Amino acid sequence: MMNFNCLFILAFAALVVLIQQNVAKKPLLKLLGLSAGSSSKSKDASGDGTSNEEECPKMACNVCFDDIEIDQLCFCDGDQSTKTVNERKDDEKSHAICIECLRRYTKAAYSTMPFADGGIGLSCVEPNCQNPIGWDTLKKRLTGDSKDKKTIKSINGRMEEKFMKLLHIDSKDKKTIKSINGLIEYSALLIFAKSRCIERCPKCDYAVDMRMKQQEKHMKCPSCNYEMCRECEIEKHGNLSCLEFAKRHNRLEHLMQKHLDDVAIDKCPKCHLKFIKDARGCNYVNHFF
Repeated sequence: MMNFNCLFILAFAALVVLIQQNVAKKPLLKLLGLSAGSSSKSKDASGDGTSNEEECPKMACNVCFDDIEIDQLCFCDGDQSTKTVNERKDDEKSHAICIECLRRYTKAAYSTMPFADGGIGLSCVEPNCQNPIGWDTLKKRLTGDSKDKKTIKSINGRMEEKFMKLLHIDSKDKKTIKSINGLIEYSALLIFAKSRCIERCPKCDYAVDMRMKQQEKHMKCPSCNYEMCRECEIEKHGNLSCLEFAKRHNRLEHLMQKHLDDVAIDKCPKCHLKFIKDARGCNYVNHFF
């Protein structure tokens, strides 16, 4: 009888301990988002307990207001890959639009579609926003099917007409019309070059949009990470002046060439396109934009 009582007490004590352990473990499991007994299922196929995929951050589309993964959005101020999520959230001048809304927006009406200033893309979906949805962005994003290709072709046709009128090109001039696509791309760069908005990396020739950073002295290329001084157009040199850095690193020839260019080359006051000064001293410029 004594042995039976002892066994009963020991079994009851063990049951109490198990219950206490399970109750203590439940809040922790709940905090981890797991249920009891499912911890083994939370591991991936490799069995190391780590997740193979990270959830892509989301933002709201300014048209449909759905939360869309960041890689399925484009922005009116440039390619979405050049900024972080936090930068976009804090920047009220940048508006997001998902691919599907962009597709519907561009297909809405070819004849009445609003172009941005200068015809470099479409107007932003926000009525009071001056930033364009760039032509490069449209071509990169609208690549889904034959309908997208038709949309791009139609927009391209309208842009051709716009630039032909701006440049007074005769529609019968087949040679000029044949090269109009290159003219559109070139003209887009000219317009973006206002107030030194565009800087080109001397290492990889990547064009960097500096509209939001016009006061910054240095530029960092998002493609190759090369850092350049915007004044002397050589590598970043910290607190050293351009002249001091050039002397220390045998770059005086480059700096002198830069100064000679500044003397011999002028810029259009409207778009800052560089051109060689007239040897006769006339500074008159007939701008076609």
